[in-house]
Amino acid sequence: MKIGVDCRPLSRPLSGIGRYSFELLNILTKAEDAHWFLYCDQTFQAPFAQRPNVTVRLSGRTGTLAEHFWYQVGVPRQLRRDAIDVFWSPRHHLPLFMPSSVRAVVTIHDLTWKRFPETMKRLQYWSERLQMPPSLRQAARIITISESSRSDLERYFPATRDKTRVIPCGVTRLKAGAFARPLPQQYLLFVGTPEPRKNIRRLLEAYAQLPATLRSAYPLVLAGGHGWLVDLEQWVEELGIRADVVALGAVSAGELGYLYSHARLLLLPSLYEGFGLPILEAFQFGVPVVTANCSSMPEVAGGAGCLVDPLQVESIRAGIERLLTDRDAYAECVARMPEQLARFDWKMAAQHTLDLLQSN
Repeated sequence: MKIGVDCRPLSRPLSGIGRYSFELLNILTKAEDAHWFLYCDQTFQAPFAQRPNVTVRLSGRTGTLAEHFWYQVGVPRQLRRDAIDVFWSPRHHLPLFMPSSVRAVVTIHDLTWKRFPETMKRLQYWSERLQMPPSLRQAARIITISESSRSDLERYFPATRDKTRVIPCGVTRLKAGAFARPLPQQYLLFVGTPEPRKNIRRLLEAYAQLPATLRSAYPLVLAGGHGWLVDLEQWVEELGIRADVVALGAVSAGELGYLYSHARLLLLPSLYEGFGLPILEAFQFGVPVVTANCSSMPEVAGGAGCLVDPLQVESIRAGIERLLTDRDAYAECVARMPEQLARFDWKMAAQHTLDLLQSN
């Protein structure tokens, strides 16, 4: 079987969708009964790209408009030339002019553009609004990464119900590498792109309301770059917590492992998440999570997380303070992590994905 894949997420810094694509393809391309055609607008680095059953097709074009035209028009032509049986997009969108001979599969991570459109960049919003509906109609099968995302999909697009399957993400194994920049000995950690959906303003307000002794003992470290509509510097100044907050910007995978390994808690009270990979990443290092009681986060955190109302600053503050002061509650979260981690495995996710790609 010839399987084509939209690999554009691999040519960018690996965020959630990029990590999802990388981890699955690293396993999927080991399947000897399939030949994989990886379509990308730019060169990318991945060990599986060199495997004998993998062919990489690059557009040779640069620029946003050129990339869009290539994906919508150039990729369908290449799919015909390559005699592709199945085409899988792990990033929400299929080409508008898909050949009728090619079976299409698309992964939908979230429906932020429906649930929280005000948190998105304008171009990103219109891209989703214009491309996702026709992609859902074209797809023979749809993958969502959580029950929450499937519920959202069926709510807004009822016709997708019978062709949607939930295949959760796995746990990306991180190693605790070195960290060159100075850090507190122990701290509270936020990991994510600083954008409105991550609810950073309320998180900072909740942190500012903690007793000064706790803030002094546990500074807040923020890791993540390339955000929008968030002014960390101004908010930190307004709340008077400049001395207790460290904003690192973007970090490498090795640095991220180090950050988790020295954190006391992960704070992820997002307004909305399609999955929430940082929750599982923190669990690898025995770090409890204060996270939101909505969308996919209760699924991923299970009993190993402290769930709070992301719209209530007091609820976030109380959750943080509880895990910092109640040793029994902290220990209970830690004890439940192995069982929760066992539910999420990239090998299992890859096998389910392969089964779906190869099914009729």
